[in-house]
Amino acid sequence: MLVKILGLVDFISALFLFLIGLNMKMPNTLIIIFGVVLLVKGMFIFFGDFVSLMDLYAGILLILSLSFTIPRFLIIIAVFLLLQKAFFSLVG
Repeated sequence: MLVKILGLVDFISALFLFLIGLNMKMPNTLIIIFGVVLLVKGMFIFFGDFVSLMDLYAGILLILSLSFTIPRFLIIIAVFLLLQKAFFSLVG
């Protein structure tokens, strides 16, 4: 059950990154919340889970997107990585 919830968080975060890549305005509080959740999920890299590196990457991009314009190809990479991770979390 927890894996499915975390997969849903990955999916919603990928959706936010996709909308940011399309230059759409998103509420800052939601971006901060999902960015921090991804950063916390990414801390599992210290326990040997290297897939959490994707969460760190996407969380950093979400947080940085509040202040900077992120190149589109970096956002596309993060969206595909998060969607892949979300798919395997929700299906498996």
